[in-house]
Amino acid sequence: MTTLPFAALCAYDRRALGANVAEIVCMQPITNEGASPFGLYARGEDVVGLRGHLDIGSDLFADALVRADPPVIGGIITVDATELAFIDHRALLALAAYARRRRAGVVVRSPSPGTARLVGLLDIDELRVELVA
Repeated sequence: MTTLPFAALCAYDRRALGANVAEIVCMQPITNEGASPFGLYARGEDVVGLRGHLDIGSDLFADALVRADPPVIGGIITVDATELAFIDHRALLALAAYARRRRAGVVVRSPSPGTARLVGLLDIDELRVELVA
């Protein structure tokens, strides 16, 4: 799905999935509004995309990173955060912890100067923010 120009249509019975629905929905590139506060999905073969709001559910985000297993290319995990409206310190720390476990750095492509400032204030060595338009 990351390299072919189509979108998959998934239909799940929330009653059958129970508590696992949040774990599944956050990994979909397109969801109904309100289905998940954030999305973590492939944006090609070597970039992971983030959308939505990462201000709650950092445990879910940390778990989603492990499940998604973003590729490390040249020692770097590349995150396209151009569709991310907000990210808090807990999510940034979760991303840094994941990168340490993978022995990698992370480049976050974001239009938000606030993200870069927060990474600087937290002094997170594993993360570097590239400001994009």
